[in-house]
Amino acid sequence: MEKMMENKKAYKMVRTTDPDTSVDAAITVNATKLESVVLEAIKKWGEHGATMDEVEKTLSGIRSSSISPRFKPLIEKGYLKADGRTRKAIYSNKQQRILWATEFYQEENN
Repeated sequence: MEKMMENKKAYKMVRTTDPDTSVDAAITVNATKLESVVLEAIKKWGEHGATMDEVEKTLSGIRSSSISPRFKPLIEKGYLKADGRTRKAIYSNKQQRILWATEFYQEENN
């Protein structure tokens, strides 16, 4: 039986193959509150910007699976900027994109 989604954007947080518990979790997530928390964490990094690992380190009490889905809506709403620049992750040798709060963003000088 299909569940009624109270959170109007909950459908973006689950796949059609996800179990009902995932749908229930998506409905109850306060995405706006999490977006605010993530944005404030990125603002703390100022002009340096922040990678996923750096945001996770700043928000040590919040799982990365709750943090990373907030980036795209914040970019779409104009609160964050990302331009393809990356830097080495804290926890691995992989490169991660850098995100800036819009007021701290500066275009790269070539």
